[in-house]
Amino acid sequence: MGRVGISLSSPPTPLRDAVYVGISVLLCFVASAYFIYQQASTKDTAHNRQLLESIAWRTANAIDLVRHGELARTPPNEVSPARHGATRKPLSEEKAASPIVSRIFSVTFDQGKSRMVLDTAGFPPRSQERLPSDPVSGSNEAWTIHLNALSVAQSRKEWVGELTAPGGQQFLAAMVPLPSSPDQPASVLVVEAASDHLHPTMDSLRSASVSSVLVGAIVSSLVSLSVYSFRKKNDLDSELLAAGEMAERALIDAIGEAIYRIEGSDGRMSWRGFLTGLGGTLGGDAPKSRDEWIKRIDPSDLPACRQAWGGPPGGKWNVEYRFLGGDGRVHWLLDRGQHVGTASGKITTVGTILDLTPLREIEHRLRDVVDAAGEFIWETDAAGLFRFLSDRATIILDYPIDRLIGTHPLSLVPPEDVEAVQRRMEETHESQTPFRDFEHRMVRADGKIIWVTINGVPVKNAQGSFSDTAGPVSTSRPAKKPSSNSSAKKRPRWPPTTPKVSSSP
Repeated sequence: MGRVGISLSSPPTPLRDAVYVGISVLLCFVASAYFIYQQASTKDTAHNRQLLESIAWRTANAIDLVRHGELARTPPNEVSPARHGATRKPLSEEKAASPIVSRIFSVTFDQGKSRMVLDTAGFPPRSQERLPSDPVSGSNEAWTIHLNALSVAQSRKEWVGELTAPGGQQFLAAMVPLPSSPDQPASVLVVEAASDHLHPTMDSLRSASVSSVLVGAIVSSLVSLSVYSFRKKNDLDSELLAAGEMAERALIDAIGEAIYRIEGSDGRMSWRGFLTGLGGTLGGDAPKSRDEWIKRIDPSDLPACRQAWGGPPGGKWNVEYRFLGGDGRVHWLLDRGQHVGTASGKITTVGTILDLTPLREIEHRLRDVVDAAGEFIWETDAAGLFRFLSDRATIILDYPIDRLIGTHPLSLVPPEDVEAVQRRMEETHESQTPFRDFEHRMVRADGKIIWVTINGVPVKNAQGSFSDTAGPVSTSRPAKKPSSNSSAKKRPRWPPTTPKVSSSP
């Protein structure tokens, strides 16, 4: 049989968190109510003990001890109601004046037996309600009262404590010794306070505690509901945030760029994105500050970088520079960013880094191939103007590259050849098909005329329209004079622009 593993721990859920919080709140209410009730009960009990003891001593001092002694020596059946009532008067008055007192009586002992002498419960004193009728038939409760009273009579010291009457009623009793002469039996005054007389305040407090617990249950339910709602919303927000972060991370990885952020007066940098895409330059050794980043930039590129970065808040830049990576290689980087002003007036810089090194390496290899073949690469825009020429063009045409950019190829064609070259160009544009081995003459900066062979490919844009042409150019053969029937004197239908080149090399 396979074993089933049971885990005592489980991931937190909104419902479980809500239940835990609700129970915790309810337990706090219950514990607070119980603590307050216990403290109040303890203080109330101590207060009642002191109060009952003081009532007992006050009542004992008010009794006519001579009359009490005579009643104690007189057999119970010989005591008259009037005589008992006159002696009992201080006890009745004290009971009436003290709401907590439920019964006051005096006990006398004769040869180890006890009996009531005075009793506020009426006449004759009902000893059987409190004291044992005999050692055999007496209840445990009656014997407890008897023994406590006998101890007070013998020790002549007061006693206060809780007792149980033979009927099962709980009460607080205070016993004090009554002064007596050698010829009188020892007597004790007992003051009782029933529980229902002692704790009206505690009953109210008990009711308040129960109400507090009920309120706690309601509050805990509301808190649980709030926690559940909050946790559900928080979990949903967390899921949405996680999904957004995953989408953002996937997007950053897809574009293959590193995103940086510069903030603080110390220019500290934080990075995200495709850091390893920079040839290992931004892995674990990513620069932590702008100064550290600048130290790796090629010094000859640094002025252009500083100029690009030095714009005002909101300014954007797009700058290329060489960067020394942690792998010891130089990388071409494209840095695009912007300064962003915050509400507090601080400036935060954000930008992206793209590694152009693979592209630059391909360009370099192509340039080497073209140079080895003795050709130069050219590219014109939709208007037919040069917008790119490789370095080989300088050698073949004797013009600097920057002087050729923006000029029309016809500006380098001898005037007598312009119409024929222009016609061939128009045919190429109309057919929009590649052409090869198109030979014509061109004039170098030093005035020398050379023959060149041109190969080209028309390039279309997304709408299918002609946008530019690109191809290589190579010298083909020495220059020769044009034939006598050339159209050098005819005005071309597409006049070339004035050459933007210098006659000097």
